[in-house]
Amino acid sequence: MRLKKWILLICCLLVIFGCGGNPVEKRNKFISRGKNFLEKGDYTRAAVEFKNAIQVDPRFALSYYYLSLAYLKQGNLQGAYSALSQAIELDPELTKAHLLRGQIFILAKKPDEALKEAETVLKKEPKNTDALLLKVNAFILKRDIKSAKKILKDLQKENPSLSTPYLMLAQIYLKENNPKLAKKYLKELLKKYPDNERAILLLGSILEKEKKFKEAEKLYVSLATRNPQKKEPQIFLAQFYERSGDSKKAEEILKKLLSEYPKDEKIYLLLAGFYGRHNQKEKFLNILNTGIQQIPDSFSLVRLLSEYYFISGKETEAYALLEKYIEKEKDFKANQARLLKALFLLKEGKYNSALKEVDQVLEENPNNIQALFLKGDLLLSKKDFMGAISQYQLILKNEPNNVDAMFRLAKAYFKNGNLSLAEDTYKRILKLDPKYKNAYLGLAKIYSEEKKFDLAISQVKKLLRIYPDDVKAFGILVSLYLQENRWDEAINIIKKQISLYPKNLAYRLLLADVYVKTGNVKKAISYYEKLKARNFQFPLTDLLLAQLYEKIGNHEKAINIYEEIIKRDPKNLMAINNLAFCLAEYKPTQENLSKAENLLSPWIKKYPNQPHLVDTFAWIKYRKGEYQKARELLMSLVLNDKIQKDPIIFYHLGMVYYKLGEKEEALNYLNKALEEKQDFPGKKQAQEILQILKNSEKYKKS
Repeated sequence: MRLKKWILLICCLLVIFGCGGNPVEKRNKFISRGKNFLEKGDYTRAAVEFKNAIQVDPRFALSYYYLSLAYLKQGNLQGAYSALSQAIELDPELTKAHLLRGQIFILAKKPDEALKEAETVLKKEPKNTDALLLKVNAFILKRDIKSAKKILKDLQKENPSLSTPYLMLAQIYLKENNPKLAKKYLKELLKKYPDNERAILLLGSILEKEKKFKEAEKLYVSLATRNPQKKEPQIFLAQFYERSGDSKKAEEILKKLLSEYPKDEKIYLLLAGFYGRHNQKEKFLNILNTGIQQIPDSFSLVRLLSEYYFISGKETEAYALLEKYIEKEKDFKANQARLLKALFLLKEGKYNSALKEVDQVLEENPNNIQALFLKGDLLLSKKDFMGAISQYQLILKNEPNNVDAMFRLAKAYFKNGNLSLAEDTYKRILKLDPKYKNAYLGLAKIYSEEKKFDLAISQVKKLLRIYPDDVKAFGILVSLYLQENRWDEAINIIKKQISLYPKNLAYRLLLADVYVKTGNVKKAISYYEKLKARNFQFPLTDLLLAQLYEKIGNHEKAINIYEEIIKRDPKNLMAINNLAFCLAEYKPTQENLSKAENLLSPWIKKYPNQPHLVDTFAWIKYRKGEYQKARELLMSLVLNDKIQKDPIIFYHLGMVYYKLGEKEEALNYLNKALEEKQDFPGKKQAQEILQILKNSEKYKKS
């Protein structure tokens, strides 16, 4: 009996090891595959392989280290931090894990924690250069520049061949507004290493700021000449020429590079970017299409072209391009295209179609973080709050410290009415990251909803102590004071902020906005006029001033300001549209209507789907008596879902139908315009015509 049992045990062990293989070999195989995916840029699948390695051998520290690298490449700092912490727990002597965790602390602006990691390494290796440089970065964050400089200068003496100390010292002196010393260190470095690209770029940027363009050009040309076989120096030279206004030379260099490297994705992207910045639409499209023909598997080129199509209102072309790419490619790249397609569908409000794309990605890889986030966001947009909550919880199951997932989860709780759960989640975020802005703002929103304004104000003030110049947070603080009718306090804190940040126009605009909200439009106008007199001539200020003049009925003044803006900036589309509307609405002479039409016509051709442009153009046609054309333009907005409860567009459409004698449609759209309870130009006329139509309906019935 014993012999049989022994044989049975051996058989079982053979089955186990026969099926699974050697655990160490299996683990190493997963790690090797993960590293391969890392090199290819497929960070999601790399993470999956490293997680598989951890499942096989959960006590092997390096697997967690490699997982942290994949997370870092995905931009997931919390996931990387968590993986590194596990690696260090398993192997406290793993130097590179301490150094990488230190870098994460630097990115998270936690210098004290970064210093601890550096000191841990330096206890064992007092001369470890990476640990010393980590200390430097921590001291810079702590604004202890003296200590940072000392380490860097010591490193220079002990290891003169190192280039990083020279570069970091140059950057420190630049921040101290001492370009002379910065140049000294860079020139010293370039004597040793004439082709050090970072030093050349930094020195070149200093020379450009000093308007020493010939010296800067000489620097870039010498690098390119000495390294004719390398692409980067040629690219730096092209970028310099573009910055200095010689776009012809910049284009020539990039085109020459492309002829030498016809399969280089980066050069296509650079040239496309160049044409995009210089509004050369045909060349932009040609270079991207050529690039896609030459490198059909390039997702970067496909993404850029599809984004251009989508932004330009050519959604069909965008989707066709992505679908063609998805058909050809497999796995990671196809999934990238699917997620981009889903994002476009989300922006169009086509939630179900977007979900289908995301679900296909998740079917292949259930742990794809990007897809899980997007699915959660889609469900949130659909107001399926419980569905969104479950998606964000799924992310947190895999990555318990992912604060971005926590933030979205808190938002979903809030929208679902679970205020206490939202509050707890925001507080969890702040324990992990005390500088996470949106957690403070989220708590303020909860307390504001609960009418606990003092608590809400307290949260925003905490945030402003960390980020005193945060305009968004300050605007929320002002709005909280206004909700409690604490007008004087709101005005006083804005004036104080203006004294602290006199060059930041946002605070001045906020003060004028508070004057408007208190009903003191004339005071707001007076304030804007003072800004104008002091040469605070910004297009936005002037636009707001013109709109205030419209509000009080001084249309002549508004028209004059719009004309001033256009004279300074002939491409200011908002000023062009507003001027055309004012001419059609308030001064509808034949001469003014022709002027308005001529102003807007070229922009309508360029942006045929822009709702406000189309509406203004339709109103010009209405004023000219071209009612059929006006209806055609306005209906194109309604039928294509280009508007969402815009009372002025409904009012215009109602008036067009009224003039065409289609009273039922006129009634419908005028009712829609007025049911929004918003103020708009022509509201009084809309009310009058609606009453006339209602009276005529009553007369018919009687």
